Amino acid sequence: MTAFDYPAVWSPNSRFLLFVSPNALVPRAIGRDLKGRNGVYAYDVNTGKRILVGTTSRGAQANGGTTRASFAPDGKHILFESNATNLGENTSRQDWQVYLKSVRLP
Repeated sequence: MTAFDYPAVWSPNSRFLLFVSPNALVPRAIGRDLKGRNGVYAYDVNTGKRILVGTTSRGAQANGGTTRASFAPDGKHILFESNATNLGENTSRQDWQVYLKSVRLP
């Protein structure tokens, strides 16, 4: 599957749009190189900023691909899949796992 196989998802307040994009389409806009992997981004329709969602709790980018994102009903959490090994405990294998991330979007 490609990044384009996953639909974009609106936040409950319709301010943010979650989308999956391959490395080639977004990295210059956010200043990060995903090394050819898909990334999940939140696009702020008020400011035009793109925010990389697949990061560790300390802000380091995921060392694997991220995909299939959605907002929780409260808009304060994002659920996504990743095969990264640096996003949580017990992730030493590159199996796809589901993550729930608390977000503080502007």
